[in-house]
Amino acid sequence: MNAASGNQRALSAKAWEEAFILELRLREITGDGIGDALSVVRSHCAESGETPSEAFGSPQEYARALEFAPHRQKPTGAASWARVLFPIFAGVESVTLVPDAVWALAREQLVSVTLGAVVSTVLFLAMLVLFARFADRLLRSMGLLIAAVVIFMPASMGATLFLRQELVQISPWVTLGTGLALLAAAVLFGRTALSPDPISSPLTGEDLTEEGRQPHRATSAAIKAGPWIFVVIVAYMSALSWFLGR
Repeated sequence: MNAASGNQRALSAKAWEEAFILELRLREITGDGIGDALSVVRSHCAESGETPSEAFGSPQEYARALEFAPHRQKPTGAASWARVLFPIFAGVESVTLVPDAVWALAREQLVSVTLGAVVSTVLFLAMLVLFARFADRLLRSMGLLIAAVVIFMPASMGATLFLRQELVQISPWVTLGTGLALLAAAVLFGRTALSPDPISSPLTGEDLTEEGRQPHRATSAAIKAGPWIFVVIVAYMSALSWFLGR
């Protein structure tokens, strides 16, 4: 009975810490700042025998009440969000532009820019801007996040499928160059924007959320490799466009 009770308390502590960390991440607190706050919680609970919930109450309310030094708060202005969202926008657009250019080259024709393509791009950009503006609310509510995706994705796809009026024709080489430039930007800026910020101990510098260094290295490698997914998708779709267009 005591073992089961201890396991339940441990699970409750883990869930509390996860909610606490999420709330501090949403406040744009640095990894070492979160690590310092988490170390205080764990130290108090180890000495008192209390669970985090018993000692500090709601993890969200406690996280919001904490004050941090300026150097432990990440910038949250438009420039900060632009550094994160631009690589995503550039990568998604390259997935469209490069295969379209390859298709046009295979068929020896110009690239047609339709009204639907323009509207789809504008909607996608609007979705990114709204996400940046209301990120904290969306990430706290899975329902709102799903609703936003459900609204924007069908609207974007519908615009592409049904608004097929041709606005202009562009050289496939210009389209290809633009697409490759955006792809390069997605990789270069994405590696910087998605660099890991581990939650580290203020004393030892070790990651407080991992059981060892190997999981952290794997996570860091996965984050750094993220922007290269666009390269794989572009390469696959371009090859497919070439063979189908011939």
